[in-house]
Amino acid sequence: MFLGLAALIVRLATIDHEPLWLDEGYTLLFSGLPLPQLFTVGGAHEHPPLFYLIVHLVRSIHDWYLIPRIVSAVAGALAVTATYFLGYRLYGTAAGLIAGVFAVLAPMHVWYSQDGRGYEVACLAVILSYLALFEALNDNRRWWIVYAVATAFCLYAEYTTVFALVPQGAAIVVAYRRGALRRLLLAWAGATILFAPWAGMLIGNASDVASSYWIPMPTFGSVTTTTLQFLGLLTPCPEDPCKGMLAPVPGLATVTEPLAIATICATLIVTAIALGRRRSLEVILATWAWVPFAVVIAIAVRRPLYLDRVFLDATFPLYILAGAGIAWLGRRARIAYVLAVPILLVSVLSISNIVTAQSNPDWRTASLDLANAYRPGQSVIFYPGVIGSIVHAYLPGWHATYERPVWYNSYLDVPGWQKRYAGMSDPRLRVMQIREAARRGTGVWLVAQDYTGLNRARHWFVAHNYRLLLSEMYHNDTRIELWSRKSLNDLGSVVVRSGFGTGWTLTGKARVSEKVLTLNGNSSAIRHLHVTPGATYFFNASYRAYPPSTPSVQVLVRDRSGRPVATYLNRYGRLIDSFPRTQWYNLPVSGVWLNQPFGFVAPPGSSTATIVISNRWGQVSWRDVAAYRER
Repeated sequence: MFLGLAALIVRLATIDHEPLWLDEGYTLLFSGLPLPQLFTVGGAHEHPPLFYLIVHLVRSIHDWYLIPRIVSAVAGALAVTATYFLGYRLYGTAAGLIAGVFAVLAPMHVWYSQDGRGYEVACLAVILSYLALFEALNDNRRWWIVYAVATAFCLYAEYTTVFALVPQGAAIVVAYRRGALRRLLLAWAGATILFAPWAGMLIGNASDVASSYWIPMPTFGSVTTTTLQFLGLLTPCPEDPCKGMLAPVPGLATVTEPLAIATICATLIVTAIALGRRRSLEVILATWAWVPFAVVIAIAVRRPLYLDRVFLDATFPLYILAGAGIAWLGRRARIAYVLAVPILLVSVLSISNIVTAQSNPDWRTASLDLANAYRPGQSVIFYPGVIGSIVHAYLPGWHATYERPVWYNSYLDVPGWQKRYAGMSDPRLRVMQIREAARRGTGVWLVAQDYTGLNRARHWFVAHNYRLLLSEMYHNDTRIELWSRKSLNDLGSVVVRSGFGTGWTLTGKARVSEKVLTLNGNSSAIRHLHVTPGATYFFNASYRAYPPSTPSVQVLVRDRSGRPVATYLNRYGRLIDSFPRTQWYNLPVSGVWLNQPFGFVAPPGSSTATIVISNRWGQVSWRDVAAYRER
């Protein structure tokens, strides 16, 4: 119980540090549906329904956007407790304690215990399945029923748990020797019967994944990266471009690959020794650690499924085997227990990375800025539609005059649309949704992430005479954009007039001629202005670039003391915008003047903003650079 409580404290202490990310939006969306829709819609979304159902039941008691993460944290803490009991039952108290402590501080489990997805619930189901199996094989007949139920729960929690269950096939040998083969087969039959009602949905999900899916082909680097996460040397991270962080250990970066290879080889050697000595329990444990990798890599020949979270439940045998090995050595020389210290120390350092840096897209700040900048009568488009669940989680009770979730037919999340729009091209469906939102509002907010079809959605606005008045980008490509047929002059009062006269500071080879700024090579123009927290600012900039130039506009907001305004744990400067920001404009284009307004919502504590127009090499010309504050 002490280990479980410690694990729960570690997981809950910083559970709200990371903002919600896209997949957690799906959890909020599906778990908030009525039960019939939860099963038909959520179940059609490549994941079984158990986690959504648990979150739904808890939210019916108290609805809070952190409920999915709390469910994960509790499941993670219970999995730690189960790890201790499994290690204790197999190898004694010391082995169980060491394995449990490893699980308490495992960065990979701390991360996913703070993630509102079903992976820790699946881990709990898997560890309970193995615990029940080993108890049942010790002639404890009541545990066969528990084993059948836990195994079925594995599949209801996450389909990929089947890869972790494959090594249980070796239990046939143990069961045969102990006269329990019939009970084992009956337990497997019972688990199959319990899961049978969901088999049709599983087949549908599998066919969807087999036909088209986004996961890339695994590489040797994928395997070594996951192994480093298993060892606690690398923090996980669910979304590109985030790749996780190494523990801050001097020289670690130079030995990561040898460490990963040594770990893989050690696991295979333990398997071979266990096979040679006919130690079936150790064979099951060792294969539990590496068989999921082998199966997924074999499947990748047809359809890649390799993600680090797929193998999360394969970490437990490593903790148990490591605990057993250290305990065995400790019985011969107590000094051997010190071997656990460096492993735990590295885990603590990796956890410090998790709680001091931010990896997820910053929907928290984007949502608050949207609420500040939104004006009644405007429409809001969420692209993809699940972003609406995230925004409303951060803005309970807030609603726009008209809101529209926009989906696209290659990855539909609305019941019945797969058939209704079968054969209809993606643009037609998206255009129908955007047109409706534009018709309802005086202006349209596009709240989006870098997602399939996003640039085509922007093109619709341009083709229908909309102007991009504000475009603010946040950590990990979260963005809010305001589109309107009105001009900047209609919406705001000038705070920085067009031209580069008084107030601008030029550096490098920068020159001004007839209100046109030309930057040659590494040069810049800088301008400061006062801002009001919560106010909305629009910018305009036209430029002409010649390859290989690097045109850029950045706005850095500072407080009264001159320090960058913090957005991440009061530690990081807030880079409001960088321009040009997208590939939409096919930059740079020689000799053609391009224009893109952008802007930001001044964050709390802000006092001044610094505009930096810069270039690194080549030549760039700028004109019509101006700033407006919303009236």
